[in-house]
Amino acid sequence: MNGYDWRVFDWDREQLWRLRAPGVDVAAALAGRPIAAVAEHVGQLLLDVIAGAGAGAGAARIGGKEADALAEQARRCVAELWGRGWEGDDVLARELADVLGEPWPPETAADAPMSSVPDLPRWPLTPIPVHLADLAEFLDGDPRQGRGVIDLETGFIWPPGSLEFDPPPELNELRDDFDPERWLAFSPESGEGYRDMLDFADTVDARWRERLLRALDGRGPFRRFRDALVDAPNGYRSRWEVFGTERALGRARVFLADNGYRATGHGWTPAV
Repeated sequence: MNGYDWRVFDWDREQLWRLRAPGVDVAAALAGRPIAAVAEHVGQLLLDVIAGAGAGAGAARIGGKEADALAEQARRCVAELWGRGWEGDDVLARELADVLGEPWPPETAADAPMSSVPDLPRWPLTPIPVHLADLAEFLDGDPRQGRGVIDLETGFIWPPGSLEFDPPPELNELRDDFDPERWLAFSPESGEGYRDMLDFADTVDARWRERLLRALDGRGPFRRFRDALVDAPNGYRSRWEVFGTERALGRARVFLADNGYRATGHGWTPAV
């Protein structure tokens, strides 16, 4: 993990949700708190706040001390993303650098390099109104469900398996108005989600690590892992929900970026 200590965890889902409550001073709420374990959540929030307040033109449009404080937190998030190096961290860091109007790679690159300077997709990315958290959930699934598709105009996601029974009429290639550029197909994959569970098991105490690893050994590992966490102590269940979402959001971000897009819907929702 490029030297990143991802065992340090100081957030739960309710705290992350409260950051998006109306009227919250985001910069003040983040100041002094470790964000490395939730850099994907925090980075997307900062993107939403800065781009929303500045009409997409960067923090300078927000004005005064608020702009300075948000920019400071965004730079801190870029540094954490760069140092952590999880899948999707490079893309989000670049998005933050762009909205701040700052160069890429970041100045922190020399001090906390990723395993290599990432080869990012073509830039800039085209914005689409898809909800990143929804896409992340659909991408982490059973490959046997079949493919899903994103409507790039509306951001609506047709889940895997739904096209076989209830395809949208606009997807009919025989229609005169069929537009192949409107759709982005995807297929779910479960392998990375399994890796997430293995990695999370390394963040808990030795007794519970052994218990979680046993749950992952055999058939139905995803269900067995969730069941094992029901009675877990120390907030492990809430931590897993945030940890798993953090990883999944990064993968969804990479999927879109590899196809030339970025999500403009909220990057996450609280796990339930």
